[in-house]
Amino acid sequence: MTSTDCDDSTTSANPGADELCDGLDNNCNRDVDEDSALDASTWYIDYDKDTYGSTAYTKTQCSQPSGYTALNTDCDDTTAKVYPGAAEYCDGVDTDCDTTKDEGDALDADVYYKDADGDTYGDPGSTTTSCSLPTGYVTDSSDCEDGAATAYPGSTATETPKDGVDQDCDGEDLCTDLNCDGLPDVVLAQHYTGSVYKGSLYLYMNQGSGKFSSAKVTTLSSSGSWGWDVADLDQDGYQDVIISNYYNDSSYSVNSMVYWGSAAGYSTADSTALATVGSSRVLIEDLNLDGWDDLTFVSYYNGSNYGTESVIYFGSASGFSKSSTKTLSTPGALEGLVEDLDNDGYPDLVFCSYYSSTGSIGTESYIYWGSSGGCSSSDRTGIPNLGLLRRRHRRL
Repeated sequence: MTSTDCDDSTTSANPGADELCDGLDNNCNRDVDEDSALDASTWYIDYDKDTYGSTAYTKTQCSQPSGYTALNTDCDDTTAKVYPGAAEYCDGVDTDCDTTKDEGDALDADVYYKDADGDTYGDPGSTTTSCSLPTGYVTDSSDCEDGAATAYPGSTATETPKDGVDQDCDGEDLCTDLNCDGLPDVVLAQHYTGSVYKGSLYLYMNQGSGKFSSAKVTTLSSSGSWGWDVADLDQDGYQDVIISNYYNDSSYSVNSMVYWGSAAGYSTADSTALATVGSSRVLIEDLNLDGWDDLTFVSYYNGSNYGTESVIYFGSASGFSKSSTKTLSTPGALEGLVEDLDNDGYPDLVFCSYYSSTGSIGTESYIYWGSSGGCSSSDRTGIPNLGLLRRRHRRL
């Protein structure tokens, strides 16, 4: 029987017992919770005080020593911003200690766009984030057709209407110019050659950078023309050219023309002649709201007097014909305008008159009010004027 027990009230305290971190002097050596305790913890140096330590220096003891931590996963214990789970930045440092630096999840990483077709324009719907430009990606997100290298904003590749590829990314799979390359073209209608009124209608195609030349022009016929316009009348995606003819050296009863646009361009063989008299302008608008543009040819002179009638050709899926027209009295009209002036939803027609039917200056211009029944002489307003040559309209 021995008398060396330092605490006879507990069996875990006696000479030779294992020291534990329990607040007792288990081995009776007069020290409590010594570094040699069986369940003492290992603590890791935390130089940068980010609560994550490294294995460079360790201590084993029951309580946490100052400057040490229980975590040993710090990959750079000299920088407080570097530790597991830290925010990653594009700074060349593995900030979050995952063995990879400058990752796509970095807070300051840039967004890049997939360029599958290699045209340097990216798909806004296919992105990745990265600290540097990845292969196959670009910074531009304006490509509308990333499966076609010829399709990108500003492309001059030939547009094929309604084929599912918007070549110039303007939001329309249609031709917006005469030869479908996306560049604005020029139309010149000849009124008088210096000797005759049988002139030409010139369609100059833009060669890029605003350059035009006779090498890229289509020449059609003109008969003393004063006016023309361009629109996709048959809704096939190609722009059609309409010319209003005034005089052909022998008669004012001269056909105005619609030259139909197509992949083959423009030609007399693909045109429609529309009977007009002394036409000075053509106005294009869907007057009867049936979904098809109508043509209003403004008439000025009929060969004997100025008591003219302008004619409306109503458009349809089958084109234009004399059987679907309406005439309106418009003495000496040189100009015209289509606008919903009374805001009733129906386009109104304004005719600017220069001469009266008797040929005197000092007449009325007319507004023909649009309605569900169309424009008619019973629903018009005369506006007194004196020799009006042109109209000028400004929407406020």
